[in-house]
Amino acid sequence: MCRLENGTATGSEPSAAPAGTESTGAAPTTAPPGCAGRVHAVFALAPAAGAADGGKARPSFPKARMPAAMVTARGLEGDRQGEAVDAAFGGHGGPLKAVCLYSADVVRALQAEGHPIGEGTAGENISLSGIDWERVVPGVRIEIGEVLLEVTKFCMPCFKQRANFKDGNYLAISQLRCPGRSRVYAAVLREGLVEEGAAAVVHTTTRGARAYSCSPEILGQLARPPRGDVVRARSTALDRSHVAMLAAGVVVGHAASRLYFYWRQA
Repeated sequence: MCRLENGTATGSEPSAAPAGTESTGAAPTTAPPGCAGRVHAVFALAPAAGAADGGKARPSFPKARMPAAMVTARGLEGDRQGEAVDAAFGGHGGPLKAVCLYSADVVRALQAEGHPIGEGTAGENISLSGIDWERVVPGVRIEIGEVLLEVTKFCMPCFKQRANFKDGNYLAISQLRCPGRSRVYAAVLREGLVEEGAAAVVHTTTRGARAYSCSPEILGQLARPPRGDVVRARSTALDRSHVAMLAAGVVVGHAASRLYFYWRQA
């Protein structure tokens, strides 16, 4: 499984666009074989044959596998969600949750553990393979040919997914319970066609990407620095605490010695 340094698989990546914007006019990244993930499969809800309502009464998953699909700001053409965007649990669909992404590698790992989950049964629209899924967090961007997506949030696991898991344990794909195994939602920054087998490049600091957890524009003072800065910050804090403890020890020691001196003189 390839770990993409700086979110790119090429050595000539254009400079990053400001956070919250997309690079325009740049040619799609072409990733050399073996250095990027791939689109393992594309899924959408196929219309029910002969249904007067076009299949709207059917559940929105499992979805049907297809060789390619047009991706728009509202999601994959022909697909639909079974819940409103403003449902109490967080909802589905809408421009911020237009596309559901998942890892084919995570699905295989779950299957190896005895879970009966199958491809497309978790409601994913695009299944990716060969990507370190722990790196796919809100704020990173994923480029698939002409399409550019921005991961916006982790998907909340639903009780409707119980049949996919051993003992009905649908929390096996909860980001809080099992980090690195959650599906993710993405917004569409650049529309286009996604085809099975296409290269998928994960951008962490390029193409305008920036993890939300590191972005003051989103979290303000709660934003944490990148990992390298975390180590330096902890080291600096540790050094300061040592100095403070030494200074406190000197003050306490001096005060104790003076008290002992006055006690002996009394």
